[in-house]
Amino acid sequence: MDSKKIVKYYNEWKWAFLLLAICIIGIPLTTIYGIQSVNWGNDFWPNALSEFLGMFVDLLFGAVFTFVVIDKYLKYHKNKQWRKIEHVVYKNLYFTLSSILIKLNHAFPKEMRVESYVVNEDIETLNDYLPKSDFEIFTKSLTKNIDKLIEESSSHQLANSNTVTSFTDEHIHSSLIKFKQNSKSDITTLSSLIVPKLLNFSDDTDLLDDVIELEDLFASLMAKIKNVHSQNQNQDNEIKYIWLLKIQEILKKIDEISNFIQDDISID
Repeated sequence: MDSKKIVKYYNEWKWAFLLLAICIIGIPLTTIYGIQSVNWGNDFWPNALSEFLGMFVDLLFGAVFTFVVIDKYLKYHKNKQWRKIEHVVYKNLYFTLSSILIKLNHAFPKEMRVESYVVNEDIETLNDYLPKSDFEIFTKSLTKNIDKLIEESSSHQLANSNTVTSFTDEHIHSSLIKFKQNSKSDITTLSSLIVPKLLNFSDDTDLLDDVIELEDLFASLMAKIKNVHSQNQNQDNEIKYIWLLKIQEILKKIDEISNFIQDDISID
């Protein structure tokens, strides 16, 4: 268990551990002090301490019963439910990631596409997915093409300016708008179907964190890409380099999630 998980686990359970420690320490202390009070001829403190002792014992055994019996049963029931839907959830997640990648590839200009995966059908009714063996190749190829675009556009502008944060390109801007429109259904699937099932049934917090991070990356990117219509065409077609870098982060996260779930799914 790494240090981050230890810290997270401690923060979640520190008050429970503190209460348990008070009960464990309180039982022998109240017992010893109660016996001593009897020897001192004091009737009040033995009775009071016996009540405290009973309370500590009830809390201790109640906590042990909850952790050992009830918690184990709930986990067993939850895992049993998860085993029934795990394959379906992972398969839907894989298809959703595939759809996002193919739609991104379809939206880009021809020179940026991975040509082997260009689809001829209507992208809005796409019902296809990437072969598992090609997922990593696909994401790396798109990342490489975006790197090339960033390098070419920035080197051209650096000749005229010391700092470059954006560039103007009508075709790339149209591509991002097209991708935003076409991928809405996939993001809805992630947020409304897949994330809730992972949250309610799966114990794999790493996968859940990755999927939520992917959703957050999308939300952040899509909020910045706006289909603005104004008289200033340069502003309409302005591309921020941070947008392209965020797309690369999305590609990387998709690849990580795909690697995580590929061994647990079978595709006919």
